[in-house]
Amino acid sequence: MSRMTARPTRIGALVLASTLVLSACSLGSDKDDKKKDKETSGEPTAQGTPDVGDNGMTAWGADLEFGETARVPWAPKQKLKGAVEITVTRVEQVPMKAFEVFKLTDDQKKGSGYYVRATAVNVGNADLGGFALPLWLDDGSDVIYPPVNIPSAFKPCSDRVLPEKFAPGDKAKVCMVFLSGPGQQLRSIALQPAEGIDQIDWTGSLSQPTKPGAKKGKKQKAGKS
Repeated sequence: MSRMTARPTRIGALVLASTLVLSACSLGSDKDDKKKDKETSGEPTAQGTPDVGDNGMTAWGADLEFGETARVPWAPKQKLKGAVEITVTRVEQVPMKAFEVFKLTDDQKKGSGYYVRATAVNVGNADLGGFALPLWLDDGSDVIYPPVNIPSAFKPCSDRVLPEKFAPGDKAKVCMVFLSGPGQQLRSIALQPAEGIDQIDWTGSLSQPTKPGAKKGKKQKAGKS
């Protein structure tokens, strides 16, 4: 499989006015905490979990399908070092009218919206509560986009961050809202906890958002060009 190198550290300038603002996600400020070691294999297995290296972690640069799991070290802030298993379970392409209750710029209206649903398991020794998973939207442009900071009252896609307490062994589900750049669409969901490492990419079939009691919508394929 092809490998995608880490994107430049420019972040997409998508800001939704009023209560809808970009998350202040950090790519990591302490270079000593960055994980730059690459393992030898990151190919997905039939069990839905990629092969791991000697340290038990997924290889940086691995290409995964939705539903497969990556196990990676994660330092969400300086001096807080942990490890987490992340599974991107479902990605829903959302019409921009879903955000009509918020004020959008003209450029934002020209992008595409997505609900990204994922599960996380704390497999390290640190409490990682209250942080957003280090997931980004890669739309094939020169930037990768962080999740949008949606109020918790936004029922279609809430619980953007991990629970306030997320101790070792805990498991949680999250839903993150992403917007692509003008005229762009999803290429992959990227996992990049720090600068200078190859991102892990998830691709697969996009779903339509479902209403309570409704059947799941049709899927379409999304992936790297």
